[in-house]
Amino acid sequence: MARRVIIVSALLLFLSISSFECLRFLNEKQVMEDKLRELSQTYSLLLSAPLHAGDEDTIRLITAGLMVDTDVETFVVRDQRRRVVDVYGSGGALSGRGGQVLSAQSKQAALGPFSRLNFHKVESIQYADTSGTLLIGELELRLSPQRIYTLLITDLSMAVILLGLIAVVVLLSTRSAYQVFIGTRLHLLLVDIRRVENAGGHQPVVVGDSSDELALVIEAYNDAHKGRLASQQKIREYQHNLEQQISDRTLDLKQELDEHAITSRHLFFEKQRVDVTLNSIKDAVFNIDGEGRVILANPACEQLLGIELLECLGRNILDLLSHENTDSLSLVEDIQQFIATGHAPHKTHEVCLRSQTQTLINAEVTLVPFAHDEQDAKGMAVFIRDVTLQYQITEKLTYEASHDALTGLVNRREFERRLATLNSSLADGDEQQVLCFLDLDFFKIVNDSAGHQAGDQVLKDIAEGLSQLLRTSDTLARFGGDEFGLLLGSCDLDNALEICETLRIFVANYRFARNGVDFTFGVSMGVLHFAPACFTTTELLRRADEACYEAKAGGRNRVCVSADDNI
Repeated sequence: MARRVIIVSALLLFLSISSFECLRFLNEKQVMEDKLRELSQTYSLLLSAPLHAGDEDTIRLITAGLMVDTDVETFVVRDQRRRVVDVYGSGGALSGRGGQVLSAQSKQAALGPFSRLNFHKVESIQYADTSGTLLIGELELRLSPQRIYTLLITDLSMAVILLGLIAVVVLLSTRSAYQVFIGTRLHLLLVDIRRVENAGGHQPVVVGDSSDELALVIEAYNDAHKGRLASQQKIREYQHNLEQQISDRTLDLKQELDEHAITSRHLFFEKQRVDVTLNSIKDAVFNIDGEGRVILANPACEQLLGIELLECLGRNILDLLSHENTDSLSLVEDIQQFIATGHAPHKTHEVCLRSQTQTLINAEVTLVPFAHDEQDAKGMAVFIRDVTLQYQITEKLTYEASHDALTGLVNRREFERRLATLNSSLADGDEQQVLCFLDLDFFKIVNDSAGHQAGDQVLKDIAEGLSQLLRTSDTLARFGGDEFGLLLGSCDLDNALEICETLRIFVANYRFARNGVDFTFGVSMGVLHFAPACFTTTELLRRADEACYEAKAGGRNRVCVSADDNI
């Protein structure tokens, strides 16, 4: 009977686990599909501007975020001519920057019956400008289902092993307990009863040192045989009571074993869940006690800080977080407050950490205190996220948004922003400011006769030479084509004219040779001396442009001061 109960219970438990794993499989599959859609849309937007500009270095910098994602199996970035701009992993017969990988056929064979899973998506890359939205390429992305297969196989294997162990332990424990406490003495008693029923002689059953219910029954049985004929009915009542007690004790023992098995299984699954969760998190996670000592750390801590896990345990968290910038002082103060008072705010700090290999890491450090029912902290979790790549991308995008790609000078938007700052009502009204508008003379000849590459080289040479002749506080910008802007802060008109004349002489003396031809240039400059808040920024630019036009109309390669200089 016990075996049947164990078998049925094991089958029901196995069916429950199988149903749970099926639901988990469907959930993981949906998570992967959502992640595929989100990655495709996000990186299509990020790649739009650099793909339109043909900036392959920026494209590779952006796609580095896909390469570090362990779920990404392959991706291909193509432009509008179907030319492959960047590739990673395997895409059919393709092999990208990820190195040697399995072919699509060998992976299908290795995955077996689950090989029909295919997390693959092709997302169009569009670029919006003033003329509308253009289709400039596509992003083909494939995610690997390997994590789902590994998770399912591991869970099912552990479930089958656990079921087998539980069945064997329960069966052996039940049989051993029954044999030790009941079986032997009960067997002797039954042998004597059958012997008496068959008219055999009664032999007293040895009780031993036991004093349980069975021993009392045996003693009563031995005493009862002195008057067997008068006490047979009484013996039958004792037997009935004994069988009921055995049944109750067996049922209680089985219930206790079942509860113990359920509790053990729940504890095991909870431990597995915590271990898998910590190991799969890419952020470094530390758990510290009330004195700031590390009591738990995940493998990401070792990868981020370059410290082995065993070395982390027991050390003060402040010894592991070597910081570089002033915000870390706030982080240190919060941790010290937690050690001193047991309380700390739930707060995120942006810091610059230094690993054991002396590598600087831009990181977000989040403090999450633990608390019991009285709201007193017993420990704290410290989460560290590496945002170095995002920080570098942000700095690069910020620089590109304010600088000219060809010459490295600030662009017109940044120039106008700086001009608006000097022209604001908050600026010092006693300081004198000068705005210059520069237009190269005879530049079109180089483009027409030597090509645009030669023209670009001329612009870079002249921009570099002009920059070296200016003060560090001056701003030189390229507006586009051969037009430049110059902002001379805290400068009177006489000094400004000397600077402009120096710039004009440099351009006039500059020579560019190509195909046996020496090209000479000039520069027409319009100068406007102004005080802050007298005119709008747009009006100042218009007046400086008009002065430059007058310089060109007056013979070019000259400096012309605006007629409205006394504003």
